[in-house]
Order: sequence, then C-alpha cells, then structure tokens
Amino acid sequence: MEVSSEEVYDGRMLKNLLDNASENNKVERVLADGMYHSNNNLDIYPTITLNLV
Repeated sequence: MEVSSEEVYDGRMLKNLLDNASENNKVERVLADGMYHSNNNLDIYPTITLNLV
C-alpha cells in the first residue's frame, strides 16, 4: 500500500491500488469514491466492474 499527500489526485492512485490488490486476489468489482473517476481509469481493467459513487 502507498500513502500519498493530499495534493495527489485520487484518480492517479487507482491503477497502483488495483495492481497491488490483484497480486494475490481476483478482483472482479471495485466500489470507489467518485474522485477516482477518469476515462483512463474506466479503461484500465475492462474485466473489473468499477462502480464510482
């Protein structure tokens, strides 16, 4: 896990979080804060359902 400062946009951290979680787990769905939304993040893992609220 990586901790970032408040100046780092949450959306930039999603790929790292999913990569780390996927190392030892089968990630099928992610429920995340809307701050993780970006077109790039929606396309990172097409097999993972990304629900942004």
